[in-house]
Amino acid sequence: MMIAVRRSRGVSLSNAGRVYALERLTAALARSAAHIRQAQVSVSDANGPKGGVDKTCSVTVTMTGGRPVTVTHTADSVTAAVDGASRRAGHAVGRLAEKFRNLFHRKGGR
Repeated sequence: MMIAVRRSRGVSLSNAGRVYALERLTAALARSAAHIRQAQVSVSDANGPKGGVDKTCSVTVTMTGGRPVTVTHTADSVTAAVDGASRRAGHAVGRLAEKFRNLFHRKGGR
């Protein structure tokens, strides 16, 4: 599973921030890793220096044999936004992976 971390619009993401995002998403997607081709994390700041609850993390996961799954989370800090988006991505991908497993077993696969 390949994971790319990007920053955009008004967010300075340090190397430690990139590592944090990578580790959080890797942990959230670990159970479904066999069904994931790639994932992309993007962090942005809507208001820039004005502040407020405006840090958004968007995660797009491309699953094998399926279309991309995209989730977002907005919070007051980059780490909180990454945590929320990672958690949502883990749940969404887990549900789809379960559907794949059930479909495969219903068709007589192993």
